[in-house]
Amino acid sequence: MSKPTFGRREAIPAAGAVPGSLPAYPIPVARPVAAKAPPMPVMPVAEKVTRAAPSDERTGIFARWPLLTVGLIALLGFIFYLESRFAFDIDRAGGISLDSLLAYGGASYDRIVDGGEWWRLFLAPLLHQSLGHLIGNCVALLFVGWRLEALVGRAWLAGLFVFGAFGGLAGSLMGNPHYVFTVGASGAITALIGALFALSFHDRAHPDQRKVMRAVALRFGIPALLPLVFGSAASHVDYHAHLGGAVTGYLVGLILTSFWSGARPPLTGLATISSVAGLGAAIGASVLVPNQITAYAPHAAQMIPAAELPTTDGEGFSRAADLVARFPQDPRAHLIQALAYLKSRNLSGADRQFRETIALLRDTATASANPAREMAETYLAVTLFAEGRRGEAKELAAPLCQAAKRPTNRQLLVKVHLCS
Repeated sequence: MSKPTFGRREAIPAAGAVPGSLPAYPIPVARPVAAKAPPMPVMPVAEKVTRAAPSDERTGIFARWPLLTVGLIALLGFIFYLESRFAFDIDRAGGISLDSLLAYGGASYDRIVDGGEWWRLFLAPLLHQSLGHLIGNCVALLFVGWRLEALVGRAWLAGLFVFGAFGGLAGSLMGNPHYVFTVGASGAITALIGALFALSFHDRAHPDQRKVMRAVALRFGIPALLPLVFGSAASHVDYHAHLGGAVTGYLVGLILTSFWSGARPPLTGLATISSVAGLGAAIGASVLVPNQITAYAPHAAQMIPAAELPTTDGEGFSRAADLVARFPQDPRAHLIQALAYLKSRNLSGADRQFRETIALLRDTATASANPAREMAETYLAVTLFAEGRRGEAKELAAPLCQAAKRPTNRQLLVKVHLCS
């Protein structure tokens, strides 16, 4: 996909106008009807305009500038600055630690539905995991929001952002495993993409502009949704959130085109109330964040800092004992030690460390606990099999063979004949 060019903004022609042309009106000519009668001018017939003007055809120096789009980008950037400023840990690539994101309001089915932490719904769409994550979303927001704000106005741009945020979260919670948590404005932005695509088939803008709208929507929408066709289980991108947001935005766009008959989009009051309510809910939910940071801080302090995590198997195996001694509550340290024991054929030591890993992961606060526990249980089953304890190995492997989320785990179990 070619990268969009920044800095270009195409002007949207006024309603009913064709660039370079003007309607031809007859020139009034006075023709006497009778010798003593006053002249009667032939009045021109006004052309009927059937296309309504874009909703931001207003007077004022800032009327045509996408101030809300730029404001949303600035808001997301400021929130990410706060994330980085108060993060428990940041990895080598600039990624915010999992404990930090959970404290800030990262959302998952386990936390929201099972745990009743509904406040996360209002904060997760405003968070980002890394600077690259933020920049990617903001580039799409700039190109799509720029055009959509000029067409539907600021009230509906804000309303679509809020509706899309909730639609994206709904898609994420329904489509992902319950332990997976999500952050990011992707759902809200794909909602803008879906709405832009729906509105591109209506006569709210000049035909040339409608073609550009469809091109922009497809340029950003296809990469956001196409991976779902091929499967995205191994990806860190929440494509289910993309789908939920895009469907929400497209449906709202269809509703707008169905009821839009005047100069401005319909239901502007509803959009305004929804956006204000969403902003108020996010502000209210943010009050809980300081207490969450305090609650997660002890657990985060017991984890291996990102800067000290081994980058290769060899480095990890050589430092395993030291990591376990210094970070006994971090399941990753015990997992590295278990794998080192397994490599050296110390089966009893591997058995013990795998079990310690699983025990710690049952209570861990990070969203990666479930995949890591599945990995530890897979290797424990292999270790038990190697120790000759085949009954225990098969009993442990049975649920893993049926529901393994990682193909490599199942392949390993099949290789040692633990999956029938």
